[in-house]
Amino acid sequence: MGNFKVVIGVGGADRSRFEQVEALAGTGATYTQLPEPFLRDLGITPIDLRTFVLAGGQRIKRYVGETPLCIDGRTFTCPVVFMDAGAHPVLGTVTLNAFGLGVDSVNRELIPVELRQPI
Repeated sequence: MGNFKVVIGVGGADRSRFEQVEALAGTGATYTQLPEPFLRDLGITPIDLRTFVLAGGQRIKRYVGETPLCIDGRTFTCPVVFMDAGAHPVLGTVTLNAFGLGVDSVNRELIPVELRQPI
């Protein structure tokens, strides 16, 4: 799968300010990940500690919080992983699902997708 960058807005807990960041899309990450100092600067606090399995099979523990994310003028509150200071922002599939978006790796863009909901 091809990876590419998209610009997303990351909001503070009170939604009074948003900072734009370039995040990598198309990686297969479950949650959106952002550097911990960046999240704390926005006033986002951890609410849980979770274990994640990396591509190589290594297990790591990281804090998870919630923050408003903005893509194409729409805003939803989504879970985010607090990563190390130098970590590159990554857009996760939970965020993509919240926005009803998929990854078009050929054209290197996010595209609307039909959402499924059982009756």
